Amino acid sequence: DGAFTPPVDYSKDDPALAAEVAKLPPIIFFTGAPLESGAIPNAVWQSHPRGDAWGCSIRVRNPDGTVKTIFDEPDSLIFDLTLSFDAKRVLFTMRRHRAPAWQIFEMNVDGTGLRPLTDTPGAHNASPAYLPSGRIAFVSSREPRHHTVCQPGPSTLVHVMDADGSNVRRLSSNTLSDFSLGVLNDGRLLYSRWSYVDWNLTYRQSLWTQYPDGRQMALW
Repeated sequence: DGAFTPPVDYSKDDPALAAEVAKLPPIIFFTGAPLESGAIPNAVWQSHPRGDAWGCSIRVRNPDGTVKTIFDEPDSLIFDLTLSFDAKRVLFTMRRHRAPAWQIFEMNVDGTGLRPLTDTPGAHNASPAYLPSGRIAFVSSREPRHHTVCQPGPSTLVHVMDADGSNVRRLSSNTLSDFSLGVLNDGRLLYSRWSYVDWNLTYRQSLWTQYPDGRQMALW
């Protein structure tokens, strides 16, 4: 029936577990309607909230169960969110005030200092990730490239930029899309690539790695 059943809190009956839970750090997360798209690689440019239910928030949950809302907008959507290495800032992808394209924003974990890092109304920017160098990696459709097979649409490629959004550089080159970007412990980028060249259906969306300076792109 769609009703939400809260998880069982076993720590209430286990003092030892309760003591361990109390030591956990806060958890930051975002809320919003599920996003739907025709295919996973299309999610950046094709996603839309189920039931056209706009609205999102960013919240912090403390070990004692209390939750604090640090950002809330009824006419915006959030696609993803990532925490900085020092846990003081968050990067997130948002369509703010029903904007047609996803853009990247940064904010302090106390809810202050909200600022946009990208502003390309005709192109999407998503999946930001902090790099050890202080720069930021992300995927973007700002290059004039488009899918030509299966499900036509703009290609999203891997880019890097300075912490303030300047000095953008494209790293990957693809006729389809790179997506779901993250960073490995050794500093390499890890992302999925949708490719039709010499691949069968099983391996069409494999994981690839690449250094943030563009070196050594390789199949994971």
